Amino acid sequence: MYGDTDDLDRRYEPDTAKRFASTFLLNPTTTYHWKASWGSDFRLIVREGGITGGPLYDYGLPTPRGRYAPNPQYAYLGAPVGRSGNEAASIAGTVYRNGWLGNRPRPESLGSVLATSLR
Repeated sequence: MYGDTDDLDRRYEPDTAKRFASTFLLNPTTTYHWKASWGSDFRLIVREGGITGGPLYDYGLPTPRGRYAPNPQYAYLGAPVGRSGNEAASIAGTVYRNGWLGNRPRPESLGSVLATSLR
């Protein structure tokens, strides 16, 4: 899920059995809402059918040896072909929309984002 490249005591990810059980075929005609939150724990929730859809994935882990709080913070959606080959790369035709990355919960509307950003 996230952690330290060099310090395995600060690497937080599911065990192999959970990773295998967490493989899903996604429907290209369906909207999925992805929400990751972190602090003293890390949780990933994926909802099928949008923000109010049913949970497809909901899993978290405590992070007792480290807290994720980068400053500055960067986000990249998609990836080039990596060392794991084509399966680790971005999916052709994928559409990312309505993204939010910040140190507070997602705002209700774009208008509230702009109002907050201008302060």
